[in-house]
Amino acid sequence: MKLSDINYRRHILENEKVMYLIVGVLTTLVNYILYFICRTNFGADRVILNTAVSWFGAVLFAFVTNRRFVFRSHGGNFSDLLRQVFQFYASRGASGLLELAIMYIFVELAGISDVLVKIAASIIIVILNYFLSKAIFRKRKESSIR
Repeated sequence: MKLSDINYRRHILENEKVMYLIVGVLTTLVNYILYFICRTNFGADRVILNTAVSWFGAVLFAFVTNRRFVFRSHGGNFSDLLRQVFQFYASRGASGLLELAIMYIFVELAGISDVLVKIAASIIIVILNYFLSKAIFRKRKESSIR
């Protein structure tokens, strides 16, 4: 099969893991774009505010795109949607705290290179977020079958 083959491209875009990586790259871009928009509007000295706003927006983007394009979770009532939003933000918040802990322990306490630790932590967090997201969106699909 060649990449130019329409069926092969469709197969790739229907692959959950491939779509998760594509959405992850786009989410990172959204985060950076929002950060620099906030930096321009709120000021470079407002790092925490800029980071918080860009994180919130990026997670919202990740929620919508993961729900729609990666895990293809549709339907349900408003309370199901709110539950998914809450669980998604909570899981991303928890994984964000885990990343902070990893950075603190291995960079600040153990003295390992921040670049190496950041790369390793990112890999761990991406994998963790995939499984957490899958659990959040799969619950809805399974409960809608009943």
